[in-house]
Amino acid sequence: MTPTPDTPLVSICVATYNAAAFVQETLDSIAAQTWGRLEIILADDASSDETPEILRAFAASRYDVRLILRDTNLGWTANVNAMLDEATGDFICIAPHDDTIDPPYIETLVNALRADPRAILAYSDVEQVELDGSSRLIAWPPPAPEAGRYTRLHHGVRRAGAWHLPYRGVWRAGAHARVGGLRKHAAGEYAADWPWIVRMLAEGPFVRVPEVMVRKRYRPGSLSKIWKPDPARRRAVEDAIAEAVRDAGLGPLQTAALVAKLRIFHQPRGFSAGLRQGQLRIPGRIHARLVSLLAPRDTRSHRAD
Repeated sequence: MTPTPDTPLVSICVATYNAAAFVQETLDSIAAQTWGRLEIILADDASSDETPEILRAFAASRYDVRLILRDTNLGWTANVNAMLDEATGDFICIAPHDDTIDPPYIETLVNALRADPRAILAYSDVEQVELDGSSRLIAWPPPAPEAGRYTRLHHGVRRAGAWHLPYRGVWRAGAHARVGGLRKHAAGEYAADWPWIVRMLAEGPFVRVPEVMVRKRYRPGSLSKIWKPDPARRRAVEDAIAEAVRDAGLGPLQTAALVAKLRIFHQPRGFSAGLRQGQLRIPGRIHARLVSLLAPRDTRSHRAD
């Protein structure tokens, strides 16, 4: 598309680390975007391979690139957050360094947001390519745009299916200003995008474009493959989610219900059998009767939007 003075600026943020083997493909897919007004921010986190040289060559070939080469490694969340602070666009997108996006990706998602003023974030379906080369389609249908805050948060708290897809979407800069970036928790950076997604759901509706427009290729060094879930990490992320729910501005009953459901949804396997028997097993040899928390349904009178 040919940009006009009224064309919104889109900031595409690419955080890299030791990505020399594949980042050129990501950069080429960004260069092929049909949206006519981009700000491309590249932030390398002190890579030890040839990634900085690849980024320098790409930056030299375009007028719309801002290149940040860090002398010391900040880590995933700090590098991403510092890069987001540099973004000046009306819309923002994080492009992981091992993803590729179809040429109309940015244009399609921006137009989806412009078509629905209620929506704050748009994303597409993804083709996920595993380490062995096998691939599958992944999608994550969001709640309806007219759904209230409680319903949206309930959807995010469940973390069912491909909950992580919105992280690679496009969102309004105003929503980012209110929500902020990724936050570390007691387990560090582990799954830090989940609490961020929940906070964004509290801010407003998401819209899904039901087309495969992203290719996610896992690499041996991908964080999702390196991180191993364990009870302590799961609990730390749950606590971060609970904090996000408490900050969402719901009433006390709805907040308590969501926090309780968060704990129930993510108990280890076998927990559901205890629920069916009406008992909740709590560490410390205590057995308590299961208590149901009833929260108002998401009707017009209880919406917090």
